[in-house]
Amino acid sequence: MKIARRQLIAAGGLAAFAAGFSQTLGRMADKLMGKDAPRHNVWGNAAAPEFTVDPASGKLQPNPAQQVSYTACGRGNAVLAQMNSPFRVLAPLKRVGPRNGGQWEAISFEQLVKEVTEGGNLFGEGEVAGLRALRDLAAPIDPAQPELGARVNQVALLSSVNDGREAFARRFWNKSYGTLNFVGHGSYCGGAYRSGSGAMFGDMKKMPHAKPDLANAEFVIFVGTAPGNAGNPFKRTGAMLAKGRSDGRLNYVVVDPVLTNADNRAAADRGRWIPIRPGSDSALALGMMRWMLERMFSHASAPRLAVR
Repeated sequence: MKIARRQLIAAGGLAAFAAGFSQTLGRMADKLMGKDAPRHNVWGNAAAPEFTVDPASGKLQPNPAQQVSYTACGRGNAVLAQMNSPFRVLAPLKRVGPRNGGQWEAISFEQLVKEVTEGGNLFGEGEVAGLRALRDLAAPIDPAQPELGARVNQVALLSSVNDGREAFARRFWNKSYGTLNFVGHGSYCGGAYRSGSGAMFGDMKKMPHAKPDLANAEFVIFVGTAPGNAGNPFKRTGAMLAKGRSDGRLNYVVVDPVLTNADNRAAADRGRWIPIRPGSDSALALGMMRWMLERMFSHASAPRLAVR
């Protein structure tokens, strides 16, 4: 019985292996038998490209079997231009005019390191402390608030992407230099969103995420985010927004200085755009709150009919 059971288990394992790797085994057999010759001498067995260009005439011939849909991500579309753009930054730049004056000059990396480290009257506007002077590991930022730590914590580094150098940067700034304030893009990209969710749920440590119930919502106000172009996560949000709009169930308003794909003419039947001025979103929110409170109290103070 033990031998039979072992044989049964072994047979089951081989069957599972064969089922899981049947396609791979088939390709291996085709390779041995010479049946896997590429269908095309340029792109092999991959999907045919979305278009071809005649080398003689330069005429572009689209592939009717494929559809190309362009996104609204300006950063993605600009990646190739960054490689050869005549406006790309090739050297460290230093401000030589007033703030917001748009006047810069190229400096050497040696000058950059020296000025950032030693400080000085760098812009003709008075002394600027460098990293050497700011690295004070003893004096507190505020004796009345010791939890803020030493003055070195007033030096902060904001990193936008984790491109493989973050571990080295954290080791230098946190452990060698001594500041605690090394923050990633989540601190200014999703920081406000997470903080608001944490405050609403009463948990500022874990900061649980709150997302709109777009599957059942009938009206949504998007402030500071463009559904379909940005959000948490923007792909799922954009898809659910489009479905609710197509089903005739969801109406929404996008409060944004920029007209986006979520509220343009293609979505005008269900989406509205409020072209707010940058920095005035708080005033808009307070105005909405006042409107609601005034009507709530006006209804509360109205005479009521007592029914017995």
